[in-house]
Amino acid sequence: MAQSFVEVHYDSKDGITIRMRPANLKLVPESTLKHVRSAGKEMLLAMRSLLDQAIERVEESEEDKPTRRRKIKVEG
Repeated sequence: MAQSFVEVHYDSKDGITIRMRPANLKLVPESTLKHVRSAGKEMLLAMRSLLDQAIERVEESEEDKPTRRRKIKVEG
């Protein structure tokens, strides 16, 4: 059986995986490749957004932590 250009796989644990076979890209019109590249960029921007939000949450939780008090003996 011939391999398809796009393969979509769904797993309830891992979600959706979309694979594009580079060997078959030369068969695809340039206009389609432009959309594929744009979609790839948008996915990267979405990941960046998720990472930025995760970083903000970590930074906020660090700011919310109370500082520990320690007793210091002072001689005199």
